[in-house]
Amino acid sequence: MSQRVVFTAVRNEAPFLVEWVAFHLMLGFDRVVAYSNNCTDGTDELLDELSRHVPLQHTRHDPKGLPAQPHAAELFLQSGAIADGDWLMWLDADEYLNIHAGDGMLQDLIDAIGTYFGMPIPWRLFGDSHHTFHPGRQISSAFTWADLANRPGVRMVKTLFRVDRYLQEVRIHAPRMAPDFWRQPYGFLSSTGDPVSLSNPAIAKWAAGGPILLQNEDTSHRIAQVNHYLVRTKAAFALRYERGSGAQGFVSREQARQAHALDRFPSRNHNTVRDDTILRYERALDDAIERLLMKGQVRALHERAWADFQAHERRFYQHDPERHPVK
Repeated sequence: MSQRVVFTAVRNEAPFLVEWVAFHLMLGFDRVVAYSNNCTDGTDELLDELSRHVPLQHTRHDPKGLPAQPHAAELFLQSGAIADGDWLMWLDADEYLNIHAGDGMLQDLIDAIGTYFGMPIPWRLFGDSHHTFHPGRQISSAFTWADLANRPGVRMVKTLFRVDRYLQEVRIHAPRMAPDFWRQPYGFLSSTGDPVSLSNPAIAKWAAGGPILLQNEDTSHRIAQVNHYLVRTKAAFALRYERGSGAQGFVSREQARQAHALDRFPSRNHNTVRDDTILRYERALDDAIERLLMKGQVRALHERAWADFQAHERRFYQHDPERHPVK
């Protein structure tokens, strides 16, 4: 029987993992597959503990100087953890799949995709919602300020797709498919509800093995979106730079790391309009989180990670007293 799998490659995400895992299992994924590398904040310990109690497979890996994300993806694809017919989506720990079709569950999205192979689903970028200190939950009324839905320019995506023989490489935004795939009648369905076409230069570039860089007019949030909490708070954003980038090879690793330098925070902190559509899940998520926290040592490990993160926030803002006085 096919499974619905969410894959992630993480480093130092411990404070936010319980909510992320609880959310995507609640949404309808059958299994979480997580690869971690060189963690210093308890991420690996927490994932190990979660794997003892919920359908989560955790693997530690050492990229040995290679970009961590493609290294994890290659190991994952070689591991036999997925099979033809499975559904797969790569989501980072700051990304939440927000489904608008039907009742908002994963099966509703799969039903909307129908006979097609999958769907590239656009980001919706969220800011810090004017918070200095993180209030403790990402999916809550505390984080509803976002970027414009129709902002012109490139719209990044994450792709839900069906695994089969055409899959050559699992990539963070969209899979690389064999050339023969693009000659079959049922390829990918776009988020607008129309089949993708090689006449679109962005799709042609993707089909040729490049990255998928869609224009805003080629995407829609009508069926689903990926809520991307890129910054969380200024102190949390600073940690992204400290941990480095595991990005893939379309840009240099240093370029990817500089994208999270602290001077980039204002341009990535999108608080233009409200989007509270994900709050439809809030009550069910409350229950899912509490069930996870009751398992084994999950609560203790989560609370330790959260206390360490709060200590980081206090230290960080001591160096930024004018804008963020320590309370």
